[in-house]
Amino acid sequence: MLIVGSTHKDLIHYIETNYPKIKLEQTLDGIEALERIEKNDYDLIICEWDIPNMNGYELLLNVRKIKKSMPFIMITKRTDKDSLVLAIKAGVTDFIVRPLTPQTIEHKLKPHIEKIKIKQPAQKTETAKGKSDNMKDIDIPPCPDIILRLSKETKKQTPNLKEIVHLIKEDVALSATVIRFANSPVYGSGKVSTIERALHVLGLKNFSNMVIASALHNVVKNVGVVTEIFWKHSLATATVCGYLAKQKTPELADNAYFLGLFHDCSIPLLLKRFKEYEQTYCSALSNPTDIVEQEDAAYNTNHATVGCLISKGWGMEATMYETIRQHHDIKLEIPKNVKEVNEISYLWATLQLSEHLCNYLGVSGTSILQHDEDWITTHKSAANILMTSVEEIAEFKEGTSSLLDNMIY
Repeated sequence: MLIVGSTHKDLIHYIETNYPKIKLEQTLDGIEALERIEKNDYDLIICEWDIPNMNGYELLLNVRKIKKSMPFIMITKRTDKDSLVLAIKAGVTDFIVRPLTPQTIEHKLKPHIEKIKIKQPAQKTETAKGKSDNMKDIDIPPCPDIILRLSKETKKQTPNLKEIVHLIKEDVALSATVIRFANSPVYGSGKVSTIERALHVLGLKNFSNMVIASALHNVVKNVGVVTEIFWKHSLATATVCGYLAKQKTPELADNAYFLGLFHDCSIPLLLKRFKEYEQTYCSALSNPTDIVEQEDAAYNTNHATVGCLISKGWGMEATMYETIRQHHDIKLEIPKNVKEVNEISYLWATLQLSEHLCNYLGVSGTSILQHDEDWITTHKSAANILMTSVEEIAEFKEGTSSLLDNMIY
């Protein structure tokens, strides 16, 4: 492992204390770091953005030219979207935002270091077979200008609704997708045929989320591979999430719907980048608990992590990107610096149950269907958060089945 920059002593202490067998190297200089990286295959690079001679972003660009698979974590004080999007597009693996508290270090580093421990045996096997490193940079789409302009307008003390409507109407394809999503049976608002009507039905906050979801859908179609099963699963999951939230936590129904749309947004990108991912993604759509480990071993990344980076880079809130990052985990771990604990917990649990129902309803992947009793056992944490039962899940199956029967995909 290589650490680049004058990094906080707590980070060094954490690694040396918890992972004493990991060989740790340090340098303060970007050019020296690049020279070392050219000569060595590090399991992980942790780099500060602001370092001498070659900053962290420039180092990342150079590293991706020669070591496309090497995990690269950026430490930075920067939280502006432009910087984050630049780093994401360049191929950063993850961010650690200063200040470096012990809780932040634990939360952000542990998953990556654990992957090193899991990955090492597989690396030896691949070397013996003469295989080259198969992790490649993924074309993560930057946030479109129209979304940045919308965000700027909605953050004003008195947003100009006419300007917002005009802005969206400028993009005909985006307008069409927004109207299509706004006609979801979740809203039960009757026919939506104009952007003005969509804004009226959804309200400004949900309308903004709808525009982001629509823009991402259109961008992903251009840079990834959107299959029929992926799109059907995304719409069905969104609808079921919205339905479940209305039954359990009505105030989160809109967020739950958008989460359902977004949660697998990285799969088309992985399908385009890795030819062999076609054999994996159908399983990923049906929420097996071990899919993240499978993808990490094969591609040195996974669709949950990439989805988190996309949603974060597009300016979504922690309630979205944290839930997306952990949507295959059977136990939720919320970072201590995140305030929306209850909201994330309910959204995560709602998505977990939604995936189970979509699998039952035949709008999911290829994993073996679980009985409701077994789902409650394996997803005990989610079941407890929702305070649900086998009897209630049976009722949910009936309600969501009739809802999806009326959907137009």
